[in-house]
Amino acid sequence: MTRQFGSRYTCAKCSDIGWIGYEKEGYFFCRPCEVCGKVKKAEESAILNFAEIPEKFKGSVYANFDLKLYGDDKEKASKCLQFCRGYTQNYSQINDNKGLYMFGNVKGTGKTRLMCAVANDLMRKGIRVKFTTSGRMLDEIKKTFNNNEVSSRDIMDEFYTCEYLIIDDFGMENANNWRNETFFSIINERYMTKRPTSFTSNMNIQELRNSGYDDRILSRIDEMCYVVPFPSSVSVRGLLGTQNNIEWKGLIG
Repeated sequence: MTRQFGSRYTCAKCSDIGWIGYEKEGYFFCRPCEVCGKVKKAEESAILNFAEIPEKFKGSVYANFDLKLYGDDKEKASKCLQFCRGYTQNYSQINDNKGLYMFGNVKGTGKTRLMCAVANDLMRKGIRVKFTTSGRMLDEIKKTFNNNEVSSRDIMDEFYTCEYLIIDDFGMENANNWRNETFFSIINERYMTKRPTSFTSNMNIQELRNSGYDDRILSRIDEMCYVVPFPSSVSVRGLLGTQNNIEWKGLIG
């Protein structure tokens, strides 16, 4: 909204406060200003900043998920897309607090892109999503070991209590006792408190087990997630890279 001539305020309705005061039955109340939408915009911005969606995928939506790239796996990719769309469209009616376990053994197939479309759709519904990779999660906890100002408990609490957690690239790290205990602590806490957690991975549950991941972790994931097998015969990232190279070569003849 443009500032009116002679006015100190952008929004004449709320004088840029973002709230409208009104009286009802002798009591005074406030409601968000519907003209400038300042409060709503601030809430949306806070949700987006908290989520930490990678810059590349902040604009990911179901509509820009290109099924043509999947060739013979187009039908399988379409089913994944339809399931994710149905999951977020009906999220408020889902009472089992389940997340998604999206896996496929080829890197660059679009798992993260689709999961970010899920995240963005949930955020549009007001759900506070937290996105991280398994590697970044572990690194953030490790950094607290020699930090007197921030404890590992502070970081863990963020993962414990966020409304909806997405862990990207789960299983990329070699399992060891500390990693198993750390992942179990976070996943078990969310399991016990019925907070949804979603994962993307290059491995199915059995492959994670063969890689040394604790059965306690895997049994929780198996129970708290819908399993979404992803097409694994083609790297969309590779195809896009090839296409970009062709376009680039075309620019120079």
